[in-house]
Amino acid sequence: MADTSTLAIILVIISTFIGALGNFFLKKFTHKKICFKNPFLYFGIIFLGITALIYLIALSMGSLNVLYPLNSFVYIWINLISWKYLKEDLNIYKWAGILFIILGSLVVVN
Repeated sequence: MADTSTLAIILVIISTFIGALGNFFLKKFTHKKICFKNPFLYFGIIFLGITALIYLIALSMGSLNVLYPLNSFVYIWINLISWKYLKEDLNIYKWAGILFIILGSLVVVN
């Protein structure tokens, strides 16, 4: 597939965000006593499943060598979600890493 549609790129970025939320819910699940009644477990599994489905749709519309590197956006979302909701540290090196991921993604997409 020579051309990768803009929609495919957007879908991959959306899937990385949903995947990051899924991992956030799994992390929240581990903060409490491990119990299968804990809704965070199910939210995490469901969100990761939705991520896979969206990613498959995106792959059908674009080149793997363009779309796969965009999976690195999950690191951006994880850092921002962890910083905002888990009060984890986001130092200058992590901000620099986020900037490099964005710049690298722009190079790959163009």
